[in-house]
Amino acid sequence: MFKAAAAAIKGNFSIALKKQKAFRFLIGAFDNDGKITRKRWSRDEEIYLARSYPKGTDVGFIAGLIGRPVSAVRRKAIRLGVHRPRSGRAAKAANAMNAPPPPTPPPPPPHP
Repeated sequence: MFKAAAAAIKGNFSIALKKQKAFRFLIGAFDNDGKITRKRWSRDEEIYLARSYPKGTDVGFIAGLIGRPVSAVRRKAIRLGVHRPRSGRAAKAANAMNAPPPPTPPPPPPHP
């Protein structure tokens, strides 16, 4: 890759572009036509993400297990409509909205 950069600096762009395309093809970023290809999410990956993401499992752990970048995991979770558990002030506000009603006072004692 450094040779391609050196060739580009010297003005030999055709060699630099050929080497750069060959490098991207080797790492799987492009197909034979030069179009960008992306690894599609399998059904198993989506199911694992949908089950573990809301439980608060570390995003880095999920990404490492699936073999995708952290940003891709977060983006896919948003597209699936999966949310992380609330924490901090958001959790306190959510709990305040769902608080049970105050207890009712005991009935008055019967008259003798």
